[in-house]
Amino acid sequence: MSAIAVIIFLIGTLFKIYRWKKKQNLQFSSKGGFVGFVKVIFSQVLFQLHLLRQSVLQWVTYILILWGFLGLLAHTSFLAFLSYFVPLASPVSEFFYQGKGKILLDVWGDIWGIALLVGPIIAIIARYVFKRMELNDIARDYFAIILLLAISVTGFIGEIIRVKETAVSPNYIGLMRNHLTISLLFIIYIPFSKLCRSFIKPIEQFFVSS
Repeated sequence: MSAIAVIIFLIGTLFKIYRWKKKQNLQFSSKGGFVGFVKVIFSQVLFQLHLLRQSVLQWVTYILILWGFLGLLAHTSFLAFLSYFVPLASPVSEFFYQGKGKILLDVWGDIWGIALLVGPIIAIIARYVFKRMELNDIARDYFAIILLLAISVTGFIGEIIRVKETAVSPNYIGLMRNHLTISLLFIIYIPFSKLCRSFIKPIEQFFVSS
């Protein structure tokens, strides 16, 4: 299912770029090459520096959502890997379930869970209470907001269950399956959401007018 979600995400993103390129009558430029492409991925996609130049509030909101989602996805994927592929009696499982690794996972999950929860809340409050129009895209994308909040809430509930029970308990595994399913659904939805603009926008520097 994860592979299918990623494939749909890539197809949707490429289709968005194609439509945008065709509408703007642009052609791909090799200027910058591979190094330039990697630089854009880090500076403009992962760190959204183009948004920072426009609005600090908008940048903070998108960074919280982006990194909160990526952090929780990594956290959930790692725990799923441990649950399904690593024997419970192995040193690795003991380290992450009972040793210092458990603290690391707890802190990791809490940090990115809070980030993912705070991001959409900031967007909604800033848009509808303080009328900050730069957050109009994400605040009006209600489906994305619902998915993001669902990912965050199920993540926190999962952490509570993992602390009270174990990471291999049926309750925890069942909830994490739902959590992962919602996360994959969000991945599929990204190319069709208003959030997609912030990811496609940086790519425009690789195109020139034809």
